[in-house]
Amino acid sequence: MLQHLRSRLVFASAICLVATATLPARGALVTSITEVSTPGDATGLTRYTYTVQNNATSTLPISAFFVNVNPNFNVTQIVAPTGFDISYNPSTPGVGGMPSTLGDPDILFTSSSSATDIAPQGAGVFSFESGGPSGQVPYAFRALDSTGAFASQTPAGLTTVGPAAAAVPEPSSLLLVALGAVGVLGCRRLRQGQPARD
Repeated sequence: MLQHLRSRLVFASAICLVATATLPARGALVTSITEVSTPGDATGLTRYTYTVQNNATSTLPISAFFVNVNPNFNVTQIVAPTGFDISYNPSTPGVGGMPSTLGDPDILFTSSSSATDIAPQGAGVFSFESGGPSGQVPYAFRALDSTGAFASQTPAGLTTVGPAAAAVPEPSSLLLVALGAVGVLGCRRLRQGQPARD
């Protein structure tokens, strides 16, 4: 019995080694970001400047950078390093200062060719202006391999300072708060109607 189990483990290990050896090697994308916010004077807009560093330990170039923005406030004065394309659609004006259609929820900066990617040990500066409140916003970097296929992306959950949307409670949260308040008031009313105990 033990001999049979041991042979199965050896066989499974051999399959794992063969499968690992035949997989194409993926590089690592190791990056850092420094953000500077400069509040506007009379305009009320804040300039967000991101210095993106592709660290020396990275084995892939940065091919794309995207950062989330508040879709209620247009982003203007967008600047990217030479060779990077900018993808952003602003909101369209509506009635009473409210937009009729919201702007894009992020700005996408993509390198137009592998020659303009941010190589390991390289850096690039991206910036834009936007109104509204500042807060933590998600961002990510992407890398393509030498064939142009997607190779790597920074992990999810990274945030930096940017034009954040104001937190709005969900309807279900508001409903729970209202039900809790009704319950507390109901208990209080029941207690007031009961005679005092000795």
